[in-house]
Amino acid sequence: MKIIFFISFVLIASLTSCTTIKSPSKGKLTEDKSYYYAYFEYSGKVHNESGVKKCKVFLSHIRDKDRHIQEKIVYWNCSSLPPIKILYNRDNSGKELNRDYFIAMTNNDFTIPVSDEEIKLFQILAKEARENDYGYYSNIKGFRPATSKDSVEHLPHLKDVETMRKDIMP
Repeated sequence: MKIIFFISFVLIASLTSCTTIKSPSKGKLTEDKSYYYAYFEYSGKVHNESGVKKCKVFLSHIRDKDRHIQEKIVYWNCSSLPPIKILYNRDNSGKELNRDYFIAMTNNDFTIPVSDEEIKLFQILAKEARENDYGYYSNIKGFRPATSKDSVEHLPHLKDVETMRKDIMP
């Protein structure tokens, strides 16, 4: 099992141009919801905003009992944006219809309050406190829709992050 787990990480890493997958962890949030959390180091051309060649991407997701990813919370340490929420909208069979993007808010300018599962996830992320990760997970009060000013589409390796599926962790 460990060999299959390791091979799947290496395969995902090479397919997504991610140089390293580090510190994966997973667990239960509720009886029906589970989480996954890890970070990835990307390297390549200099990122426009930060001027660095490496970027750590902290990825967590919440899955339902059918192992469908409902949402991802992602933080890029090479961006000035706080964590973003990628919400996966699905039909009754679990097929993805589309995605919505939201920006985490620590003030009262949010339109969607954090859910109970997100509160639990943020407590876990704050407790694990990995180097260069977002330091204010426990202060997130809610989310607002991303706008064109946020330039979410320009975040490094966004397509890789969006398409990483449940295959990452068994």
